Amino acid sequence: MNLSAIREQRAAKVGEMRALLAKAEADKRALTADEQARFDGLKGEVTGLEDQEARAQFLADAERRMEGLPATGDKNFETECRAFSLTRAIAAQLPNSTVDAGREREVSVELARRSGRTFEGIAVPMAVFEQRVLTTGLPVAGPGSNLVATDHRGDLFIDILRAALRIRQLGATVLPGLTGNVDIPRLKASGTSAWVAENAALTAADHQFEKVSLTPKHVGALTEVSRNMIQQASPAVETLVRADFASILAQAIDAAAINGSGTGATPRGVLQTSGIGSVAIGANGGPITWASVIDLIAAVEVANSMGTGFLTNSKVVKSARKTLKTTGDT
Repeated sequence: MNLSAIREQRAAKVGEMRALLAKAEADKRALTADEQARFDGLKGEVTGLEDQEARAQFLADAERRMEGLPATGDKNFETECRAFSLTRAIAAQLPNSTVDAGREREVSVELARRSGRTFEGIAVPMAVFEQRVLTTGLPVAGPGSNLVATDHRGDLFIDILRAALRIRQLGATVLPGLTGNVDIPRLKASGTSAWVAENAALTAADHQFEKVSLTPKHVGALTEVSRNMIQQASPAVETLVRADFASILAQAIDAAAINGSGTGATPRGVLQTSGIGSVAIGANGGPITWASVIDLIAAVEVANSMGTGFLTNSKVVKSARKTLKTTGDT
């Protein structure tokens, strides 16, 4: 029986139990013996259905994790995550708060269930940080400042300039919805082919396999927001914090993927991975040349790469733009 059928049966039996109680309350009496027996029977059936639902949900989540997919289970869960409000979640933690944060608490409970962990406070889904808003505007000034009111234009909030994100643009593979360690098999050495004379035997060349092991690393950001800021800030402080956290977390992931040390809590980046090829310009480096660029492209192609992309910094780009392809050009 699938999850939908189980939940429909459970809802029907709960509805029947509620009807029994409602009838007795309307008549201002206790349950009769037959009603009590029926209620107890329905209670046992609901308990059994809840056990079936838990097993079916566990199996469905396990299958999704096995396929590398997020274990959503509920079609509306991602929508609820995107509607999660940081402001309500934070305000609900204040003493004597009357803020309705029912959605945020339910999402937090569901996140804890799916991750198999417990959280202090309220867990925040990553979907909250997926959107980034950048708006710009020009300040307005004029004479007679003592007579002219100042308009606070929160709708024209100016963000800081931020570094561009490149790793995913270059084709990095992203594995969402993971909860445990991951082992990815890899072909280390292929078989070989050979030409042989008639009736001659081929020499065996066994394949060699290895695995790439991935373990989770954690990155985060922490800020403090006052009660007045939650209530009065314009633009809304939740929008500002969400956009800033989304940017700085993405930049941290990008930086680690490029040149992470691989020691302690830091992931290992491409530049710190052994076996990565290089093209030497000089003993201690040197100015970029057109010949060195061609050598770099050739090194990637000789290694049978499926594609070529360039990742560098603005200083190298500036130097490359000034570099002539051949000497003597003007």
